[in-house]
Amino acid sequence: LVAIVWGIDFEEGSHLLRPETEGTWKFSDRFNIEDPFAQRALFAACNFGDSAGMKEELLVDPTFSCWVAEFADWLKEQKGLEFPVRPPLSFSDLAREFAAMRRNDHMYRNFWFVEEGDRLVVKAVSVEFNVQVSNTAAAGYALQFRDKWQAYVQELNGDAAGTADEAFHTSDLWVRAEAEEAIKGSTITTMAISCSCGFLGALVFTGDWCMAFCVLGSTIMIMTCQLFFMTGVMGWEIGPIEVISLVVFVGYATTFNVHVAHAYKHAKGEDRFEMIGSALTMMGAAILAASATTLVSSVFLFFCTITIFVKFGGVIFAVTVFSALYSLLFMPSVLVFFNPSSGCCFPQALLRFRGGTSAVEPLVQGSPEDGVFSPGDAYKLASPQRPTIDESR
Repeated sequence: LVAIVWGIDFEEGSHLLRPETEGTWKFSDRFNIEDPFAQRALFAACNFGDSAGMKEELLVDPTFSCWVAEFADWLKEQKGLEFPVRPPLSFSDLAREFAAMRRNDHMYRNFWFVEEGDRLVVKAVSVEFNVQVSNTAAAGYALQFRDKWQAYVQELNGDAAGTADEAFHTSDLWVRAEAEEAIKGSTITTMAISCSCGFLGALVFTGDWCMAFCVLGSTIMIMTCQLFFMTGVMGWEIGPIEVISLVVFVGYATTFNVHVAHAYKHAKGEDRFEMIGSALTMMGAAILAASATTLVSSVFLFFCTITIFVKFGGVIFAVTVFSALYSLLFMPSVLVFFNPSSGCCFPQALLRFRGGTSAVEPLVQGSPEDGVFSPGDAYKLASPQRPTIDESR
């Protein structure tokens, strides 16, 4: 349904400290349904300006019947009156009688009656149109369809008298489409905030910037795999459920990696290989057990009849598998390569990459010969020495 409403003013936005039911809308002081020109504006909206092309463009159901036209026919056939209603006759009195006669058709929902003295007065009205668009239509298409109705209502307001030139249109389809687009549009921002919070959490628990960056990188890769699973493997279109699935599981994807990094930070060993072995010994079984319980629990969601639960079951299953794999395989490799426990990890990793040896680790603490040490000296000392060749032989 798409409805065009006259006689209501509303405030855009919301107030933090004020209840939603207070002051969000009010009856318009300009709208006056007793004015014949205002009634003609309603009639013009139902007839689409006598243009069949406009009706087709707005995808109005061909079987649609407008209550304004039915009211005009009722006036002529039952009351012997012409439309629009002119003083001294009252549109409000006749509309109440017409709505009472059509009570089974829920006609009252098209009128807002307000008691003034000893009678009821129409303060606002609406006209509802059945349109040939599904309530589950894609958000982009729904918003394009909304824009067509926006242009039509603006044209109506431009041609209407001052007592009926503030009409607006509304539909549940608009609300769903706008909310979906808003969720999609804020996905990147929300993901950035979530990842930043995960980075700060890792930094607090490990006390090491390099470890925190390693955890952040692993988390981003897990969520990338999760996005590929939803769109590439399952073939889901990005919608509210998919976006929420990405956002809410960032913390879960970070947890296993933080545990491994924290265990590595406090592991005992002569070198980084012994330290990562100790960390995996401490946390490996716990991570596998936690993953197993989560995977088994998520299986039951696959048999639900409600789509959102089935999707959440698939998302939980996938993100658990990715988190376990990255925390037990990728994260240990990164920690061994960068070895953040021995100081500034990135220069060390670069030197190991160039020199191909782990001898940099003890050298980064300083040179015992002159007390002066530079990364270049470390590279020279760490590089394997070639044996001396006696050319005379």
